[in-house]
Amino acid sequence: MIFSRLKRTVHRVLDLLSVKITIIGQRISAQPVLKQYYAEIGVSAEICIPDEKYLFAPTPIESALMLQPKNLLIAIILGGLFIPSVSWADNTDDVIKYRKAVYTSMRGHIGAISRIVRAGLGDYKGHITDHAVAIQNAAKIVPSMFPEGSDFGDTGALESIWTDQKGFGKASQRLVDASGELVTVSQSGDMKAIGRAVGAVGGACKNCHDNYRASN
Repeated sequence: MIFSRLKRTVHRVLDLLSVKITIIGQRISAQPVLKQYYAEIGVSAEICIPDEKYLFAPTPIESALMLQPKNLLIAIILGGLFIPSVSWADNTDDVIKYRKAVYTSMRGHIGAISRIVRAGLGDYKGHITDHAVAIQNAAKIVPSMFPEGSDFGDTGALESIWTDQKGFGKASQRLVDASGELVTVSQSGDMKAIGRAVGAVGGACKNCHDNYRASN
């Protein structure tokens, strides 16, 4: 909603420039124009616009009219840049939430396998491969979940992820390899071997956390 109003305000300023270019630099009253604009967007003009006798400083539109064309163009461009930057911030927050969800799912699958192995839940032995495949698939997309700029916000990701991309790539690949081995071993049904493979996956996770995640 706010972006829509900003866009309409810019259009209004441009309309005013086209018909009132001859009075740039003079003291004018923009109340009629503002009242019309606020009426269009459904805002009470009585609340938003003070009486003329209290109008000591130029209104926003008057200030825009008094700008030199070059400065006005810069102001409009900067205003336009503000919109995608806010959109980008919102998107980054969602990216961070998404990768947290992926890591949470990985922990869930690792925990499920560990529970089956430790508790000797033989009836669920056939589920282990499914969990292992899910871990491996998640591990493969880890590098793509850290785009530039997503180191700000509610995240424990360290700057080293972006400054040491080669090292982070190797750490991520170690997790892919370990989870791949878990997939292979899980098909054997050997619970001890599966337990060792789960430990290797945990070691790969710890290796990455030690170097690329802030400690709590």
